[in-house]
Amino acid sequence: MTGTKIAYLSYQFEERGPARRNTGLQSVPRTTRVVLKDIEDGNERVVLSRKIPSDFIMMKAGGSFSFGIDLRGGVIIARSADGNLAVGVSNSPNVEIYDLEGKPLRSFALKNQARPATPDYIDRFKKA
Repeated sequence: MTGTKIAYLSYQFEERGPARRNTGLQSVPRTTRVVLKDIEDGNERVVLSRKIPSDFIMMKAGGSFSFGIDLRGGVIIARSADGNLAVGVSNSPNVEIYDLEGKPLRSFALKNQARPATPDYIDRFKKA
């Protein structure tokens, strides 16, 4: 790999899981990958590959249901202050730092507490 790289997310959805009665939630398992790509030579390296359960609020649109907000399972990538790759997964309190070759450097925990998506939260979201 050379020096010019980009990071991107890749999602592979599996078959839909069962809808949860009276909640408006639909479970969709997926594999999420964080990939570093060298834009000069085209080589790619998978930095992270994780099966992440996802719950979506189902919203009715034009007679059919569509996926709305993803309640968990989101992946965020960003450049760290020192130029490395920072990766966070919404169902984990940890942020992982990788170098530009894809090697893990360090991780640290955030102090945010997870909050479940309760039926009351879902009702308020649908009304908004």
